[in-house]
Amino acid sequence: MKKTLHRIVTVFIIWILFMYSGNSQCMSNTTWDGNNWSNGFPDSSTSAIIDGLYDTGNDGSIDCCSLSVTAQGNLIINLGDYCNVYSNISVDPAGTLLVKSGGSLIPNSTSAVSIGDVRVERKTTTLKRFDYTYWSSPVSTTVGAALPPSKWEPLMTFTFFTPNYYDVETSYWGTFISNLPDGQDDNQDAWTRSNSTDSMIPGKGYASMVKSLDGTGTFPRTETVAFIGPLNVGNLSIQLDQSQNTSSDLDDFNLVGNPYSSSINSNDLIDMNASSISGTLYFWTHTNTLSTAYTGLAMFNYSPNDYAKYTKLGGITAIFGGKKPSNVIGSCQGFLVEAEGTSSNLLFSPSLMSKAYVNTTPVSFYKTNTRKNNLWLNMKNDLGLFSQQLIGYNQNSDPNYNKGWDSRIMETRLVLKFYSIENGIKYDIQARGEFEDSDMVKLGYFSATDGQFKISVDSREGSMKNQEVYLYDYSFGIWHNMSTPYTFTTTSGTFDNRFFITYRSPSDNDDEIDRKVIIGEKTKIDVYDISGRFIKTVDGDNFDSLPSQQILILKIHEDDKIVTKKYFRE
Repeated sequence: MKKTLHRIVTVFIIWILFMYSGNSQCMSNTTWDGNNWSNGFPDSSTSAIIDGLYDTGNDGSIDCCSLSVTAQGNLIINLGDYCNVYSNISVDPAGTLLVKSGGSLIPNSTSAVSIGDVRVERKTTTLKRFDYTYWSSPVSTTVGAALPPSKWEPLMTFTFFTPNYYDVETSYWGTFISNLPDGQDDNQDAWTRSNSTDSMIPGKGYASMVKSLDGTGTFPRTETVAFIGPLNVGNLSIQLDQSQNTSSDLDDFNLVGNPYSSSINSNDLIDMNASSISGTLYFWTHTNTLSTAYTGLAMFNYSPNDYAKYTKLGGITAIFGGKKPSNVIGSCQGFLVEAEGTSSNLLFSPSLMSKAYVNTTPVSFYKTNTRKNNLWLNMKNDLGLFSQQLIGYNQNSDPNYNKGWDSRIMETRLVLKFYSIENGIKYDIQARGEFEDSDMVKLGYFSATDGQFKISVDSREGSMKNQEVYLYDYSFGIWHNMSTPYTFTTTSGTFDNRFFITYRSPSDNDDEIDRKVIIGEKTKIDVYDISGRFIKTVDGDNFDSLPSQQILILKIHEDDKIVTKKYFRE
């Protein structure tokens, strides 16, 4: 009798405290005793009190005004399920609130208060020996508590100190190679080791190596990490820094992370921070190393450029393949952003969370209804070299640089990089405005090795699903229908004038592209490249000074009118 009375009093006290501590919108309460709700299923105006075992896998996801877990309470939020809380959260020291990997606990109020410890679990993707995972904590805890030495290398957890990052050259084991950045810190002091007693700062990212150095354990394998402590709630921010190289605005990388116990919307995060970041998000998804045939390029074997990328247009896979990110970021997920501006913060808000977003993998894949007409192209060889780019069309962009939609690339020495080119800017994700089948997209690539490669269509989205795509190879004057891969050979180096794609059949293009233009000697001609960039004005048929092996746009001034022609100069 005393025990029953004590439980009733405890539940009543918790309800009173929550009703009068920022929860005035909670109009009633209902208690779960392990079998039933005392006042019906909770909703956005009802406080939910968990006073027994509640497993969302059996008993259903929860929407509630506030959430209380008593000393006898045990709330388990299972994979694919959620608990959506509109106000405060309280967990008795003897109670349990467990968010399993793939579950979502959503404290969606900016003024929410969370009392007591929450356990948030996260299962990794498959790990090989020496693999790193990028983490971010959804609770207040320490590095050693979240990443114990029995599972994670105690001296191999790092943060990234952007002000020390300086990359202006390519070198190999201390030997200078070129004045092109290679994606690695020249001073080797940007990655800073974390101590096990360090607190994990909300919104900060941490890179940690799976237990590998002692040579024990089975690989590949997965690990489940448990973050235990008071929950991160409300609006949060993390400072963004500039790199040491002030001459570049494309290398101000900051390692950050999702600070919440639910996935967040990538597009909303980009829009919320449009004045502070470039709009490209980078996800570490290292999946492979190069063949031993590339020992001369050992610096590429574990490339720091091996990131999947995402903009509001969509995502592309890392240079070694793997999955491509979509528009949600899973809880506990660390990632990189590029800072813009000398003093700024990355902002996080509960509005980024929603029970509609899946939270089932470290990099989640959630499809939206946004109208996107996207084309993913791959370039690869039979030895594992791989690079992907995304070309898309929508009403929110144009062929110029569109912040948040386009992802520019640096002139880095990568093992293989495939990209599009517009007005001299190289992109691996490019939005080009509304679709027109006459559009021509210039393609370029860098290869660190000679050999045979293939260009293929990886996937399509929207109206591009049924759109014919044609590749033109300037080197051989070949048109190729991209319904099948195009195979070609190349030497190592950079090639920015060999390929373009378009969407009209070769016969249609041949009708428009003159290989010989007959005009008068005194005719004035304005010459543009296929992207519309002005090159020069020439008189008559004096084309010797024009670029060769590419399509040019000629605006021919004849009397009182202008005639436009496409011209291919051999």
